[in-house]
Amino acid sequence: VIDKYRPKMIFHLASLPLAKIDNLNVQEAFESSVTSTSNIIEICSNIENYNLERFIYTSSSMVYGNFQEEVVTEESSCKPIEIYGTAKLAGEITTKGLCSFHSIPWTIIRPSAVFGPTDMNRRVSQIFVEKAINGEKIEIHGKNEKLDFTYVKDLAKGFVLAATNQNAANEVFNITHGNAHTLLDFVKILEQIFPNIEYEVKERDSFRPKRGTLDNSKSNKILDFYPEYTLEEAVKEYCDYIVKNKN
Repeated sequence: VIDKYRPKMIFHLASLPLAKIDNLNVQEAFESSVTSTSNIIEICSNIENYNLERFIYTSSSMVYGNFQEEVVTEESSCKPIEIYGTAKLAGEITTKGLCSFHSIPWTIIRPSAVFGPTDMNRRVSQIFVEKAINGEKIEIHGKNEKLDFTYVKDLAKGFVLAATNQNAANEVFNITHGNAHTLLDFVKILEQIFPNIEYEVKERDSFRPKRGTLDNSKSNKILDFYPEYTLEEAVKEYCDYIVKNKN
């Protein structure tokens, strides 16, 4: 397929979509984040007279592990504590090493808690929204659990900016909302839309690292990336989409 179409850019998003799944399937986690990455890069390097302009690898905020600061930058230490983050970080190293060896420009993007229309991966945001719409009780694991919820349309815009900016070659970017909210904050926004929802706060999931805000200043400066959606606007649009397409 790559030889047939010879794309100028490759956005590599292939991966198992959830940290919890990867923690149960170690081999698949590394096949999706490391083996698939090395295969694509090797294929690109072996096609005669084909010069890939940019390889964009999708990483994750999970590579930081437990956030050591309230706000993490791209220079913060990466110390993943579970399989998903470990596999994603290994994919980053694979991307840097093989792309450098084959002289392929690369860009690494670290998103966080992505949500929005057409997500069918059972992320926490999708579960919350669907339970609110269906009148089911919502379980919030961790009263103070914070995530940098990022709307998919903002992330997509960030991907395009990173791929088309020459100054983004061979760089790593946090591309997120840039302001963490608690899970309870997310549910409170849902409560404004669905006033009769029920929810219960429980203990946080022990396997998940403690996270927070990802600093966007590098992507602001180099890419001119600024999220367009507030969390309230994004949640409302997401809910409208699911209600409209429920059947």
